[in-house]
Order: sequence, then C-alpha cells, then structure tokens
Amino acid sequence: MIPHSEKCSKYYECVNNGLTKPEIRECPYPKLFDDEYKICDYPERVKCKNRTEPKDPCEYDVNKCIESIQCVPCRERFPSCNGKSDGLNAWEGKEWTPKYVVCKNERVLYTNECKGVKDKPEIFDPHKQQCVEQIIITVPTYSTN
Repeated sequence: MIPHSEKCSKYYECVNNGLTKPEIRECPYPKLFDDEYKICDYPERVKCKNRTEPKDPCEYDVNKCIESIQCVPCRERFPSCNGKSDGLNAWEGKEWTPKYVVCKNERVLYTNECKGVKDKPEIFDPHKQQCVEQIIITVPTYSTN
C-alpha cells in the first residue's frame, strides 16, 4: 500500500488480481491514509505533508453521484463543516428544521435532530446555534363578505 500522490484520503493497493496496475482505494470519511502505518486513520493522527487533505464528505468519491439518475446529490445527504466553528451548527439547506450538524476542525463529527416533546416540537435555530421550541403561528383568515 502506497499513498496517492495528490489526495490524502486515497492510496494505491497492489492486489493479486492478474493486473499489473495497482488499484486506487479510498479511506472512509473522515479518515485519511497514514503513509507511516499504512492504514486509514483519523485526521488528527495523520500527516498529509504535500497531499490535499479533504475535510468535506462530498470530497470523497464514494459520496459523489457518478452516472446515476437516482442518486440524491451529496449536499442533500451530507452536511458540510467547511468554514464553520467547532460545535453545533445549522445544516445548510435544512435551516430552521430539527436537523443540525456537529463540527470539529471543519469536519463533520455527526448529525442529529432536535427532539422536543410531543406537544412542544423543537427546531435548530441557526443564530442561537441550539435547539429551540418551534412556535407555530396561526394567522386568522378573514372573509371578504
């Protein structure tokens, strides 16, 4: 196993499949290929040196839609933490819903949803960076008669 020359999430593996060319493999998000130990490991333990270090789930090939009409675009399936602070953040495109993302070092740690209780649902407030009670406003309708 040898590191990919450009991307830190990829490596070459020589497999005995009758081919003379090594196969390109990719670590699962958010792991990167550690050249010293020849394993996929967490970013804080890997030195990428001059190789590009992907941070976003959509930078990994496995999450991209390639030649598939039925594929839901990556940005709808996975949030991004690029440019976001550590901790709870709004999921872009899903603001003011129960969904949010937890970031660390501009990487997605995990996603979650505000729970609330049966009669008091919660949504994630992107300004307060926390779950808040969802307020439902009913607007009276007026008859023109």
